[in-house]
Amino acid sequence: MLVNISADAVTVADVALLPAEQVNMVITVLSDDANPIAGASIRFIDDEAEPYYTDQNGQVSLNGFNAGLYRMAIQAQGYEVLHRSLELSSESYTFYLQGTPTVSDDFEVDLSAWVTTGNWGRSSLIAYSGSRSLCDSPTGNYQNNTNSHCRLTQAIDLRQVLNANIQFMARYSIALDGDYCMLSYSTNGSTWNYLADFTGISPWQQYSYNLNHLIGNLVYLRFSMVATNSGVADGIYIDDFKLFTSSNPTPVYDEQVPLLQTQLSTYPNPFGDMLNIKLRGLKHGAGNYELGIYNVKGQLVKSINIHSALSKDTDIVWDGKDGSQNRCANGIYFVKLSQKGRTINTSKTILIK
Repeated sequence: MLVNISADAVTVADVALLPAEQVNMVITVLSDDANPIAGASIRFIDDEAEPYYTDQNGQVSLNGFNAGLYRMAIQAQGYEVLHRSLELSSESYTFYLQGTPTVSDDFEVDLSAWVTTGNWGRSSLIAYSGSRSLCDSPTGNYQNNTNSHCRLTQAIDLRQVLNANIQFMARYSIALDGDYCMLSYSTNGSTWNYLADFTGISPWQQYSYNLNHLIGNLVYLRFSMVATNSGVADGIYIDDFKLFTSSNPTPVYDEQVPLLQTQLSTYPNPFGDMLNIKLRGLKHGAGNYELGIYNVKGQLVKSINIHSALSKDTDIVWDGKDGSQNRCANGIYFVKLSQKGRTINTSKTILIK
């Protein structure tokens, strides 16, 4: 809906909001070898509520959940953090988490995977696990006017992946006088872009960053230590660096739920005289379906019964008229496919005479 706001008058617009459909949903989180992951967290990024955690079967039950589009982050210790934007409206979803990193470095052996400048090296004094860590100044405090880098030698190939995530442990003591360590990325090896920064004092903790905005590129990563001419400190220690990339087509809709693969699409949009409605994946013997067309007030203007004995792929044409064969007014309409009172799929269209 487009509303034009007047600069010198009060703007009034009638807006009808459709109540969100509520569904009972089970989300399952499995490892990449199909084992349930207990204690995995499921967080809805735009929701301030606490995350949900899977049980011993790797499942979370969400009853009375408002259907809609959600940004999700799913994670478990030792696995990737999976980021997804997904329209949640079905009864069952299964997500797979990658447990084997594409790149992994605990810095115990050498720095052959990295290109360094300045004093970057391995520290034998402080480590999160094992006996070595990556440090900007392994023999003491960093120096004034430092500008040094530690970069992954090889570019990360994100051209054929669906999810990309880096994780590492870090602790640092960096003077609060303009000094900082920065994590940055590049898609050409010369122009670097900000990803995160570290300054002040922090004990060991895990850091995780989503790289999905870089999917489709070859990506370089580097840490940079930058210091001014006043004040020095111990610097940063980095350990257990991991890059996870996955190409699993998640989520997977459980096949035992009979209605999940049914698809509804409408075209053209907007339409004038005739709206083509395509139904795909109807289940034989599952009971008749109902196709309802609603206006923006949520009022049913047309109802079409669809027998389950028809082909699983069915095309229907709506002529833009209501149940009394009156021409419907211009505006937004919702085409809803349901069965036994349960909504399966919805499509929005615009009628313009």
